[in-house]
Amino acid sequence: MRRRFLSFICTLLLVFLSSEEAFAYGTLTVAVEAGNQPFSQVSGEESAGYDIDLWMALAQKADVEIRFVRVPLGKLADALRDGTAGGAILPGDGDPGRSIPVDTLRLALFGTKNALGSPGCVSVAVSDAAFLPLGLCSRFGACRITKTREEAIEGAREGAPALIPEYQGLHLVHGTNASGLSVSIIADVGVPRRIVLAGEAKPLLSALRRAYTALGKDGTISTLHDHWFSIYENGRIDTARFERGMKVIAVAGGIAVIWIFALRCRVRSKTRELSVQLAKSESAEREVVRLNSELLRTQSEIAYTLGEVIETRSHETANHVRRVAAISEYLAMRRGVPPDEAKTIGLASSFHDVGKIGIPDAILNKPGRLSAEEFERVKTHTTIGYRILSATGGAFFDLAATIALEHHERWNGGGYPNGLNGTSIRPEARIVAIADVFDALSGKRVYKPAWPLDQVIELIMRERGGHFEPALVDLFIASIDDVLTICREYPDAKADSEHPRELVRLACVS
Repeated sequence: MRRRFLSFICTLLLVFLSSEEAFAYGTLTVAVEAGNQPFSQVSGEESAGYDIDLWMALAQKADVEIRFVRVPLGKLADALRDGTAGGAILPGDGDPGRSIPVDTLRLALFGTKNALGSPGCVSVAVSDAAFLPLGLCSRFGACRITKTREEAIEGAREGAPALIPEYQGLHLVHGTNASGLSVSIIADVGVPRRIVLAGEAKPLLSALRRAYTALGKDGTISTLHDHWFSIYENGRIDTARFERGMKVIAVAGGIAVIWIFALRCRVRSKTRELSVQLAKSESAEREVVRLNSELLRTQSEIAYTLGEVIETRSHETANHVRRVAAISEYLAMRRGVPPDEAKTIGLASSFHDVGKIGIPDAILNKPGRLSAEEFERVKTHTTIGYRILSATGGAFFDLAATIALEHHERWNGGGYPNGLNGTSIRPEARIVAIADVFDALSGKRVYKPAWPLDQVIELIMRERGGHFEPALVDLFIASIDDVLTICREYPDAKADSEHPRELVRLACVS
C-alpha cells in the first residue's frame, strides 16, 4: 500500500513538473522596434503603438510581468537569437505549434498614378526586404533596396513606387504630407505576424495563447485595432482622386469668392453713391435692398451648386440638395430658430455629402447591395467632408462641417462615425438627418426604387427614438403637408396630375 501511495505521489509530481506553466517565471523581456509606427515606437521611457498595447493586455490577462527593450527596425529576430529578449512579434511564416498567429500585414504600393500603372521597378526598405514573399519583386521588374522606408517614399515621388506594409506606409504618407502619391493595395499578398518566444520563455506560450484567445472574444483586440488603425482606414483615399476633387472645389470656390466680392463692391459702391445723391429717396432704399437680396441669392446658389456637383457624381438628382436645405430650414423655424439662423442651417446642409468626393465612383454607383467593406468605405464620407469643410474656417463652414460629420448619427447611438447619441448630436445635424432620409427614401436611387409616401412616413414614425429625435419626428409628421409642398417646389420630373401620390413621389426624388 505504501509503495502504491508513493508511486501516486511521484506521478503527480512528474505531471506537475512537466507542465510548461508550472515553472516560476520572472519578467518577460519583449523586443519592440523603434520607429515602426503605428505598431511600435520607443523613445526614452516612452513606448506607444498597437504592439505595445497588445503586449500589455496579454501580460495582464496571463498575469505575467513584462518589460520592453528597444531594438532597431528589422532586428527583432536578432534580439531573440542573441538573448536580448525572450519574446517579440515577428513578421513571416513560423511553426504554428511554437508561435501564436496575431494578424497579417497587407502590402501596398505608394507612388504616382502613372508609375502605379506599370511599375518597372519598386523601392523596398532593407527592414522589409527580409520578409517579403519570394518572387514578389519579379512582378514589378526589379527591386531597389533603400536604407529606410522614408527613402522609399521619397523615391516614389521620383518614379519608383515604394513597396511597404500598408499601415506603416499610410502613416509615413500621412506624417510627411506626401501629396501626389496614390495607394494600390496588393490584394493577394500578405505577410503573417506571430508572437514568438525564445529559449527559457517558451513555457509561457500556452498561457499567452489562451490570453490572446480571450482578448479576441472580449473585444479587446478589435478595440485596439480601431484605436490605432481607424485613422488610416478612414483616410485610405486615392490621393490623386482627392486632389482632383479639391481642385474642382478650389476653382468653383475661387469663382464664388470673386463673384461675391464683385457683388459686395457693387453694393458698397451703390450704397455710397445713393447715400450722397439720394439719401432720403425711396428709390435708393429699394435699390440697396435689391442688391443685397441679389447677393444673398447668389451666395445660396453657389452653395447649392457646389453641393449638387458632389451629388451628380453618384448619379442622384440634383434637386435633392435644394429640397434637403428647404426642409431643414423649415423644420428649424418650426422649432423656434430665428429665420436668419434657420436659413443658415439650410444653406449649410447643402454640403452634407461633400465628403463623397473621396469615395470611388464604382462604389457610389453600384446598383446592387454594398459589401461590408464597401459600406465601411462609404461611411468615411462623413469624416472626409468634415476635414474639407473644417479646414475652410469661419462660423458658417464650422456649422457645415459639423452637419457633414454628424448627419448619419442616430438618437439611440447606433449611427456613425462616432456613435453619438441623444443631445450629444448637434441639433442642426438631427434636423438634416430626418430631411435627408425622407427625401432619399422618397425617390429612386441606383440601388433601390422609390418608396411610397405612406411607407416612408411609417418608417420615420417607427424610428422615433431610434434613428431620430422623438420630438423632431412629432414635429415632422405634424408638418408633413408643408414638407410635401416644399418638395413640389423643387421637382426632378413632371408628374401626371391625375396621380397625386405619384406627384409626391417624383417631387421628392433624391
